[in-house]
Amino acid sequence: MVTHRRSRLRIEAARRAEGIGRSAGESFRQAREDAGLPQRRVADVAGLSHSHYAEVEAGTAQPSLEALLAISLALGGELSVRFHPGTGPRIRDRHQAAMVEAVLRGLDARWSHFVEVPVYRPVGGVIDLVLAERSTNQLVAAEFQSQVRRLEQQIRWARVKADSLPSTAIGALAGSDGAVDRLLVLRSTRENRSIADQFEQTLASAYPARTREVVAALRGEGRWPGSGVVWVLREGNRAHLMDGPPRGVRLGR
Repeated sequence: MVTHRRSRLRIEAARRAEGIGRSAGESFRQAREDAGLPQRRVADVAGLSHSHYAEVEAGTAQPSLEALLAISLALGGELSVRFHPGTGPRIRDRHQAAMVEAVLRGLDARWSHFVEVPVYRPVGGVIDLVLAERSTNQLVAAEFQSQVRRLEQQIRWARVKADSLPSTAIGALAGSDGAVDRLLVLRSTRENRSIADQFEQTLASAYPARTREVVAALRGEGRWPGSGVVWVLREGNRAHLMDGPPRGVRLGR
């Protein structure tokens, strides 16, 4: 699974790099022409071959960061490379794959499922699992957390990624009136149970459905009740979806 994810990320990274290269090349061309300079002159000052600089402007080269900086300085401009945080890393811990498998094992056939779904508008990110119930045009964006660290951030990320789902091909399955609800899947650990107890009202406002009703709907035993929290118990190499909240947890009862 890890190798497959890396391969897919490299493909996406290459696609985005091509777009950035084309955009930079076009900016260089416009700046050069505005200054009335020939390509060869810019290439000489930047310390590049004429052919390589021509490829950079055309967006067909893969210039180094040093080359891009040299061109920018030669044209009297500045090059900025910034990291803009998105909605969480795509790197998963060792428990999450087992948690996803536990949910999928008990999933009723009325649900179509899609793993690792990228969203782009209005925010970029990846939804761990998307469930689609065609008979009701219902979409569910599921996030899996084996350890909750920044609760408010996780709730916000889950919401904005779910709001971005209609812009994808999968989002179109729900139609114009389809709803997108959220499912938070938590690993039953002492730390997560403590967070659920400490921040019960915060979680309940974001995930108001009863846990048993959510689990029943996933198993085909009832209607989908809306956004909710379910729990997965990890035992050794196996994990299973719990019927309701863990003992002592009031959230979702």
